[in-house]
Amino acid sequence: LNQLIRAPFSKAKIDNVLKDLKADALRLESIRNSAHVELQAESRGRVEEIEISMAKERVEAVIERKAQEEERKLNALRWKEQIEHHKRIKDQLNTVLKEQQSAKAVERCTVMLDC
Repeated sequence: LNQLIRAPFSKAKIDNVLKDLKADALRLESIRNSAHVELQAESRGRVEEIEISMAKERVEAVIERKAQEEERKLNALRWKEQIEHHKRIKDQLNTVLKEQQSAKAVERCTVMLDC
């Protein structure tokens, strides 16, 4: 443009300036397209990162749920073992009590027979 202002308006100069402007426009278009492609790639990368993050969260949730289920099963098994242990102790105590009652009954009979 400075060339146009300083020099007389010749057709050749105007054509050269227009050619330069068209070349600049093409370079700018190319830069814009490259930037657009880069932004799309960046966006796809971000979307993939988000999808991966969400997938990780879903997997972690499944793992946590499975861990809780296993913990509940383990706790139920512990309770069952404790209940069985207490039943064995109760049975043993009942056996001892019956033995003691039998021993007292035998002792009473012996006392009665001695009299």
